[in-house]
Amino acid sequence: MLPSLRALAQRAPQQPAHRRRNVAPHEPSRPVPPKKSLLQSYLAIPPTTRITLGLVAMGVALVGLYVADELEERYPASQEEKDRLAQSTRFNVRLVDHEEREREKEREMLGYGKDRI
Repeated sequence: MLPSLRALAQRAPQQPAHRRRNVAPHEPSRPVPPKKSLLQSYLAIPPTTRITLGLVAMGVALVGLYVADELEERYPASQEEKDRLAQSTRFNVRLVDHEEREREKEREMLGYGKDRI
């Protein structure tokens, strides 16, 4: 005769609490580690690994600069693209040469106008 389901359930080995289905999902089976900041997580990495990550990042940056220069030489921008880029800039940027400014002040003091050199 076949054993009843209750008899089978009683003979079945008990599973640990974290494997039972009736455990609430919010109850952690292990202690939750405290949350770390990004800096704390970075400092927790071994020093040799941090050095390796830094060197790899610098290598990728150098390769990117080299590739960008090579692409710029191979495919130069047309005059139309340069004009469009110049018109699309939102900020008016001027290069100020301090020596030139001093020369302009001297010219003004001597009575020369801007249009006269």
